[in-house]
Formats: sequence, structure tokens, C-alpha cells
Amino acid sequence: MVRSLLWHADRIIHRLDRMSESEAAARAADDFHADRRIRADQMEHVLYVFDDIGDAINFDRWDETRGPL
Repeated sequence: MVRSLLWHADRIIHRLDRMSESEAAARAADDFHADRRIRADQMEHVLYVFDDIGDAINFDRWDETRGPL
């Protein structure tokens, strides 16, 4: 998350030739929010898969989780 925030913050300076500082900062914040929403949605899908595995993840035999994964 920090890496993404820093990347979007770094984009501000690259936009200053096309827009004001406040516009560039607002655009970076909007882009960061959109990026985080996409990643949060992806994480929800991953958590859903692992939630369905239930106690199988606690087994020492990972081959039993191969199908669900």
C-alpha cells in the first residue's frame, strides 16, 4: 500500500506541466483510490477462496488443498 501511495505521489511532479499543483494532487489521490479499490476487490476474492478451504489449510498435507486452490 505504501509503495502504491508513493508511486501515485511521485506522479504529481510529472503532471505539473499540464495542470496546477492542487489538480495534480487531486488526480493522484483519485488514481490512488481507484488502484486501492481494485486491489481490495482482488483481495476479497482471495480471502473468499481461502475461507472456503476451512480447516484444510491446517493440515500438514498440502496436497489435500490442491483442488480447492
